[in-house]
Amino acid sequence: MCFIIVPMYFDRRRGLANAVMMAGVCTGQIVGPPFVRLLQDVYTFKGATLILGALMLNALVGAAFFHPVEWHMRPACDGTGEWLSGGTSLTLPEVIVKKKEVIDTAWKGSCQSLCSARGVEAPPVDAKVREGIEAPPVEATALSLPSLNKTGITTALQNGSQMTSVDHEEGKQRTGLGELALRVAHNILSDLRIFRSPRAVIISLGCTFFINGYYNFIMMVPFAMLRAGHTLEDAAWCISVSAGCNLLCRILMSALSDSPRFNMRAAYMAGLAATAAAIFTFPLLTELRWLMVTMAVWGCGVGTTMGLYNLVMVTIMGLDNLAPVFGASCLAVGVGFLFLGPLIGVVRDATGSYTVSMWVLAAAVLTSFILWLFMPAAQAYDQRRAAHQAQHEGFLNT
Repeated sequence: MCFIIVPMYFDRRRGLANAVMMAGVCTGQIVGPPFVRLLQDVYTFKGATLILGALMLNALVGAAFFHPVEWHMRPACDGTGEWLSGGTSLTLPEVIVKKKEVIDTAWKGSCQSLCSARGVEAPPVDAKVREGIEAPPVEATALSLPSLNKTGITTALQNGSQMTSVDHEEGKQRTGLGELALRVAHNILSDLRIFRSPRAVIISLGCTFFINGYYNFIMMVPFAMLRAGHTLEDAAWCISVSAGCNLLCRILMSALSDSPRFNMRAAYMAGLAATAAAIFTFPLLTELRWLMVTMAVWGCGVGTTMGLYNLVMVTIMGLDNLAPVFGASCLAVGVGFLFLGPLIGVVRDATGSYTVSMWVLAAAVLTSFILWLFMPAAQAYDQRRAAHQAQHEGFLNT
């Protein structure tokens, strides 16, 4: 969920915030295995499990700070008659529109659970809720969300509570696990409509081949090196080098994405190409130093791609479509694990060669790279379809 939530909090510094998150993810992957080994040696399996569970429970505190972004929007007047929001100037009519949007959001949120239980659509905001919004504020000093709560939002919640206080309790009693499952299934099907866009299809399939490819490869590395006559210590050094390069490139690419001159799609595709090339080359080498160099290139490729993993979704699909396309991609990746993982095992058993298996994985990552070559065509197609749909709706309205 952090891949979805964090980008929604930032605009200008979204890449830097994503880099901080990626640093935590990679640091956990580097520090986690030796730390778990130490806990098991000192406290046995049971004690290590309890300590890890206690550490994970602290994440609940951090998750509690994930508020809706609208709670922290604070437009204010700069004394010249212009209203400011997030560093940009807003005219008074624009502020009025924003106030209406916030009130609409609050009203829908207050009635969402009841209306979902009854299977009906949330009613529109009552006219009384917006009473007084059309006129300028008396004191044009600061317009914050707490002030909105005291005017429109509080009225909306009171009206909603007076209208549905008894019905809300009855609705809560009738809400069961079956109805919850139906709502979840409905939301999933609604999000899967994103597949109607060829951009979403390319992103999802690309993620499927890439993630399945690099995960299966890293699990094969120790066995392939043992077969080639190397030790487990050598394999551990190779994986550690790849993890360090992975961490460095995740942070670097995420931070660079804030630059207007940074071509995110080109960097993402470069990471795919580097990953595929490293996987293809690895089984052909025998010397440890060259194996470590190849794993460093592999780590840089994976770090580049994963560092831009969610940011490129925002760039291609827009922030509003981040959650649906991310969920659709995760579903595709999960289905890919069910099929590609056993397929690689079958190839390994049939050929008796890690080289052939790794080449299949390299082909999977290369497939992701080829899919992204068609992204400009997919973007142009969606733009033409949107323009045609807008033209059609305009014709019907006239």
